[in-house]
Amino acid sequence: MQKTILITGSAGGIGTVLRKRLSDRYIIRSLDRIPTPDVPEAVVTDLSDLAVLQEAMTGVDTLIHLAATPVEAPFIENLVPNNLIGVYNTFEAARLAGVSRILFASTVQTVLRYPADKVVEIEDAPNPFSIYGATKSFGEILGRWYHETYGIEFLGVRIGWHNASPEHTLRFLQTNKDFRRLWLSSGDCAKFFRLAIDASHIGYGVAFATSHTDPQWASLKSARAILGYDPDDDVRSVPFVGAIE
Repeated sequence: MQKTILITGSAGGIGTVLRKRLSDRYIIRSLDRIPTPDVPEAVVTDLSDLAVLQEAMTGVDTLIHLAATPVEAPFIENLVPNNLIGVYNTFEAARLAGVSRILFASTVQTVLRYPADKVVEIEDAPNPFSIYGATKSFGEILGRWYHETYGIEFLGVRIGWHNASPEHTLRFLQTNKDFRRLWLSSGDCAKFFRLAIDASHIGYGVAFATSHTDPQWASLKSARAILGYDPDDDVRSVPFVGAIE
């Protein structure tokens, strides 16, 4: 039987990648605060309506929670309602609806203040680059509470730098070393989430999601241990030419 997956933030960049690349394998439901392109049945709501969120999750096996304010933004106006209250509402709706697994879109920004020449392990303490990154650490911790309290399986996915545009990706990887150490290709993004959906057991975990990077700044040990994840794409296949005037 096909698993039913709900993707929040389904109109965004990663949401679009996952909808398109996983739809032949799972029943995909979509939810966003704006209409999801080419998905007329998608739920349109923000993260404040617990009842609508719960209804959208009825019968869902795995929640992929991408919806958030995805950048640094005013704390009270944007980050609090979307990345704190909204995360609680979404996890609580999942619990009430009987969802058994949550895949939470965290970010490498939770640890991005570590030096560029360090290999960052999951065991390293949070060291956020931004308040946005700090809110994602909250989501990881709240996910642990839901796992320990209610038994919901949870994986915090610390997503690297992703851009769905091949032209933009090529330009950034050729000219910026920071992107080269953080890159996650669209193919590897879909592979990571597919493995996370299909894994027989996760319990509670946090893992970095990147492709092979230069250097491998975010350790993939946790992703390999939990999911057997090994990226297909390698940034070293893209020549570094340096900044272009």
